[in-house]
Amino acid sequence: MSRRLTITVLACVGALAAQTPPPSDSGAERTPSFMKRFSFGFRVRAIPSRLFVKRTIATSTTNPALTYNYKTTSSSPYVGFGPALDFSIRRNLLVAVDFLHHSASYTQTTEITDSNSKKTTISEATRATYWDIPVRLQVLSLPRLPRRMFVSGGGVLRHAGHIRTGNEFTYHDGSTDYNEWPTKPAKNPIWGVVVGAGFRFVDDFNIKVMPEVRYTRWFGSTYNSASTLSQQGQLEALIGITF
Repeated sequence: MSRRLTITVLACVGALAAQTPPPSDSGAERTPSFMKRFSFGFRVRAIPSRLFVKRTIATSTTNPALTYNYKTTSSSPYVGFGPALDFSIRRNLLVAVDFLHHSASYTQTTEITDSNSKKTTISEATRATYWDIPVRLQVLSLPRLPRRMFVSGGGVLRHAGHIRTGNEFTYHDGSTDYNEWPTKPAKNPIWGVVVGAGFRFVDDFNIKVMPEVRYTRWFGSTYNSASTLSQQGQLEALIGITF
């Protein structure tokens, strides 16, 4: 009887040992499951509107009488891009962080006319690099929304760097001058809020493609002088690919 009992106990222990993985294996399985929550990739965006508002201002002073006329033209590209990181909190809730690069450029021309109609012209050509860093919550599979559609919202930070300026002076007597003193932004960095909506498609290789539209409202203007004013409202279309 005791021999049968011993054999039965040993058989049960062996069966349990075969079904229960060792502690080291279970720990190795938890780590990949956490890391799989991350997706890395890039996003490309198109901003259909100019980054600057054009406005003309004429002011005058006395003793001596001077008239100032300002005019700004801009030629910033419409397309920007940058790396992207997504972290899955739950199946239908993500945290998305982007590092979006965009260049901005403008030329402001100032004409100064005195009471004798003598004119001095100052031309300021400035280029800068914008880095926009939006951090958003992205919610998928909401009721009454199409399948695969998501909505998002959060905050965004913009930093202007690598600022280069060329200042050309043409005086009323025909003489000229030039310097490259960089223009200082009115506010740098600036904060804003961003909302958006789009679709998230995932293929068999876990590659995610996300077309979307976003609107950003900035709490200030990077540049704000005379006829040069940075847009505070920004509409953009994006497409992201993460792995």
